[in-house]
Amino acid sequence: LRLAAIERRLQNCLERMEADIEIEAVEEAGLADAVLTGRLEEQRRVIRLQQEELEQMYFERQVLADDAARLREACEGQLLEEDPAEAHVVVPKPTATETAGSGRTPRSEESLQRADGASQASDASASR
Repeated sequence: LRLAAIERRLQNCLERMEADIEIEAVEEAGLADAVLTGRLEEQRRVIRLQQEELEQMYFERQVLADDAARLREACEGQLLEEDPAEAHVVVPKPTATETAGSGRTPRSEESLQRADGASQASDASASR
């Protein structure tokens, strides 16, 4: 993962240097005016910022996936320590669509609805 990130950074640096040389050559040859090259440089700056933001999002996603795996393992370990009879309980791993979405999964929606229904039932019995 780190090697891939370093390779990506080096590739970006190389592309940036090539683009700078191309712009200098076009300016020296008089093929483009200053306004055009200014716009081109601004677009390159915007693209570079978007690439950096995307890389940051990939990094954060990887960190969250690692945390989720660690927490999943900790939960499985606690289940085994608390009651070996419940060792057959398996914590489901997220599917690709669950991890790519908004964070809400069909399972989490279902458990939220059950919890909401249980709290409404307890509120109704408490009000009587």
